[in-house]
Amino acid sequence: MKKTTFILCLIFFAVFLYSQNVPKLYKKYLPAIVKISVLCYDGTASEGTGFFIDEKTIITCYHVANNVNTIKIQTSDSTIYTADSVIASSDKTDLIKFTVKEKSKTWLNLSDKLPNVGESVYIIGNPDDYDFSISSGIVSAIRVKNSVQVIQNTAPCSPGNSGSPVLDKKGKVIGVMSYVKFVGQNLNFAATSINVLNIKDDNTIQQLKPVTAIVTNWEMDSIINMAKHFFKSADYKNALNTILPITKFADTTQSLEFIEMIADCHLFLQDYAKAVQYYEYLIKTLYKNKNHSPADVWTFAQSLQKESLCHYVLGDKNGAIDILSKAAEVCKKGLETDTLRKQIYTLLIQQIYVADATYKYSMNEIFEACLSWKIAKQYGYKKDDFGFNKMCE
Repeated sequence: MKKTTFILCLIFFAVFLYSQNVPKLYKKYLPAIVKISVLCYDGTASEGTGFFIDEKTIITCYHVANNVNTIKIQTSDSTIYTADSVIASSDKTDLIKFTVKEKSKTWLNLSDKLPNVGESVYIIGNPDDYDFSISSGIVSAIRVKNSVQVIQNTAPCSPGNSGSPVLDKKGKVIGVMSYVKFVGQNLNFAATSINVLNIKDDNTIQQLKPVTAIVTNWEMDSIINMAKHFFKSADYKNALNTILPITKFADTTQSLEFIEMIADCHLFLQDYAKAVQYYEYLIKTLYKNKNHSPADVWTFAQSLQKESLCHYVLGDKNGAIDILSKAAEVCKKGLETDTLRKQIYTLLIQQIYVADATYKYSMNEIFEACLSWKIAKQYGYKKDDFGFNKMCE
């Protein structure tokens, strides 16, 4: 009995220590973690994580920061660091090391040993839109993939975690989150800290282009007008090439306008996958905005409708229908509150339900298609597409 009580006390004490150590670990090492936002040469934007290993050097994944147009580095307290140059990289181990011009007061130490299987691990990073989150798990195995040692672990990961440090209970870096494999359950793999220690410096690799240059208001207006001219002329390639280089200098309002134009250009160029990426970014940004203007709601509704079309063309018909449902809700709210756009909201609602009917008809869901068609008619739609009037009598 005494022995059992003693063991239970030990377990309780271990759990207590664990609950106390994780918050301390997070608070202590959070300032060394950075969010990395990049704009690629093809116009796509992406985000990842990195961390300081000394006062001016950051480690992240090769696939996050290699061959990018511009790069932005920011810590949890909104401090911006200016990217300088890549000093080492390895596509084989998916690691890249670069310097910044400012000094950090906090950095992480690299372990020179592999962790033990079953050992607890912690990851601090930027999964999806949940910046600077911590997750925990254990080391599942040490494996060799493509002749490279990797750490398989169970700490939950999502897009944006690439480049996150994998920490042991003492706060030492034992790995760098690299990729997730989806096979029924998520299998997470990290490059080892030994791989980080072994990449060799090479000052000749490349200069990084920080988001620090300045564009005057006159230059900005001139470039915007040129991009709009190309867009109205249906010259979408030139519109893209004109607007992409200045997106990083835009204020919040301009940024939304630019992203919408970029998404629309990709849509009209029939690059539907890229269009979806930008529409999703625009929709998320608008959704986060607590003070929606009538113009924001209108853009939100239109973007949902266009994203739905992209999903449909890409073969995701159910996804397209789900997005149309959201678009219809937004439009109905807009119709109630925005008297200036009452007529165009009505037209958009008509288009949404006609599209919904068409999508469902293509999936042989005739009854549901007719329901959507009748709603379009209730909002004043006059045409008879695909003979719906007769079919839905």
